[in-house]
Amino acid sequence: MRVVLRRERRRRNATPVGGRRLPLPHYALVERIDLLANPATNHAASLSDRLLLVTQDNYLATGIRYSPPPLACSTLFPRLEEASEARQKWGSSRLIIDLNGSTAPVLDTLYQLHLISRQHPDLAFDLLTVVDDLDIVHFIAASCLCRIIDRRVTVSGVQQALAFPRVVFNNPRERFNRQEWQIIRLMADGMTLRNIAIQQNRPYHRIIYRLARILALLKLQKRQQLIRLLQRLSGNSVRN
Repeated sequence: MRVVLRRERRRRNATPVGGRRLPLPHYALVERIDLLANPATNHAASLSDRLLLVTQDNYLATGIRYSPPPLACSTLFPRLEEASEARQKWGSSRLIIDLNGSTAPVLDTLYQLHLISRQHPDLAFDLLTVVDDLDIVHFIAASCLCRIIDRRVTVSGVQQALAFPRVVFNNPRERFNRQEWQIIRLMADGMTLRNIAIQQNRPYHRIIYRLARILALLKLQKRQQLIRLLQRLSGNSVRN
């Protein structure tokens, strides 16, 4: 029986031309009966918020277009700036940012989200990323008000995450403030703490205090761990 079901699934997911499969991610191939049997998916299809997905990953974008609602109804943007402008025009919308599918460094993207959060403190983001590296996950969580969704989950898992309200506690003390972001960006550029203190015209011990708070938020013990983390985040993207 299972062999027959698998054969039938392959037949339905084949294109009329040459019997080739649609160019979808493996997690975007879902059965219609699975959608009807999944109440969370039905609830997700009734969401009134417009979904704005920011990604430059064509493979993921193609899979989203062929996914069930509400993912199939997402509006795709290659850059965060375009999606942010669209969100302001359309009002009721949710930003979903694919941190892995961008040519910009993840550190720059997270700083952009921080700037948007300063203008809209209650705005939360849905961020798609790989959650293997806990240091990176802690950094993302401390960057802005967000919910992190594992990029490798099945489409039903993403549907459930979008269907239910975000469980995000809005505590600004658990996120980097403006001064800490300045220190983080300057450290990522290779500046020493003393040079940062001179550039900002602030006492050296205040820079040390801010660094200690950054390390505490990230659950790190040493400054070198933060430097190595910033080097990874300053690459083109967080790789799978």
